Amino acid sequence: MGLLLARKKIDKEYYIIDNVQEETYNIPEDICNNSISFDPNTKLEANEWYYLNNFSAENYFLRIMNRVISTAEYNRLTEVNNTDIDVIVERRNHFVFFQKITASKVIYSKKFCHFLENGCGIREETDSIEIAVIPSIIYNQIEDKLYFRKFSDLTTIFDGIIELYREATDAEVMAFFNLDFINTVDFTVDDVKTENRKRISMVRQEMGEWTDAERQTVMRYIHEYAIDISYENGRFLIHNDRELRLLMWGLELRFYRTIVGDKKYIANSVRSIE
Repeated sequence: MGLLLARKKIDKEYYIIDNVQEETYNIPEDICNNSISFDPNTKLEANEWYYLNNFSAENYFLRIMNRVISTAEYNRLTEVNNTDIDVIVERRNHFVFFQKITASKVIYSKKFCHFLENGCGIREETDSIEIAVIPSIIYNQIEDKLYFRKFSDLTTIFDGIIELYREATDAEVMAFFNLDFINTVDFTVDDVKTENRKRISMVRQEMGEWTDAERQTVMRYIHEYAIDISYENGRFLIHNDRELRLLMWGLELRFYRTIVGDKKYIANSVRSIE
């Protein structure tokens, strides 16, 4: 038996809907082997999922995800419009399933005509919410792993999780511009757009783990591939957001050269094969 709950938009609290005998959501086949550790630089293939390890140790872990909860702590859902609900949760066995409810999932009252051999039948459906076969998010309590496909689904449900994929602040962008291999020309912190701010946020952490030798190797690598960026006195001259994007791609090690034809390319997704 599973426990079905819903979250109201107005107060972000979870309410008990009912105990359910049938399974509300399906678990994707072989999700353990079709999942990769979350990396904003990696794009999922078909049927793949991201996962986050040791999720119960994070500040944004919800008490509703604990192995044991007291139903007495949750009020029962009564007299609520379907448009007031933004999340549905099912607890079943050692899984917790989340479905993000968007406006497209709310079905308003409709009448349907079914044509039969000897006439037709009219059936009326009241307001309802469409339940997805596969949920937006799956938490496995035994593995302590959170599985998901879209990071935007997480930000709706888990307050603070945006830190995993946030934009760099003005101070962090300025600190990045002050590094000894960058020189901006008529290009300020205010000119940096969202995509590059997120890349700066991710790359700064990665660079902190490089040795001096690795850092020099990366600088030579960027100089070789990012030929559209001017280079003077050991610094890359950044005039605009496009040149900054090229520099960020270099710091993410996205450039590569084909074995046949010796052509240079930029990878649109980066994935470890170790």
